[in-house]
Amino acid sequence: MFGTMVLAAAIANPTIEAARADSPPKGFHEAVASAMAEPSLMVQHPTWTRTPTSADLYAIYPSNAKSTGVSGSARIVCRVDERGRLGPCEPVSEEPTGLGFGDAATKLASYFTMRPIEWGTGLPVAGRLIVIPFRFEPPPR
Repeated sequence: MFGTMVLAAAIANPTIEAARADSPPKGFHEAVASAMAEPSLMVQHPTWTRTPTSADLYAIYPSNAKSTGVSGSARIVCRVDERGRLGPCEPVSEEPTGLGFGDAATKLASYFTMRPIEWGTGLPVAGRLIVIPFRFEPPPR
């Protein structure tokens, strides 16, 4: 979708300011587990009003993976605020591990903004969680 790097974010519906340094607050892990078990606590159909550009994606691509041409993937979970911004976020998976794809995906969260009302449900997104999957392909040389 964005150049040759594929971003498979929950942008299934047709749809570098610095990454936030805040870490997940106490109880965030428990909230994630609860929300994953209760779909109404998750944003399922975001309408993105801002997404990363190809340049943003390539700038955050993990340097070790970039220099060796390695592809990867990651999933992050984020809380959505009242303005549709994401944070705090944390990686829930990355492949291959140890190359920084989870951290890169977490940094990219600051580039996303969604409408404050969920498409299709009319529910506010504030305080709910979203899982965003990413697929990273190395930038062209």
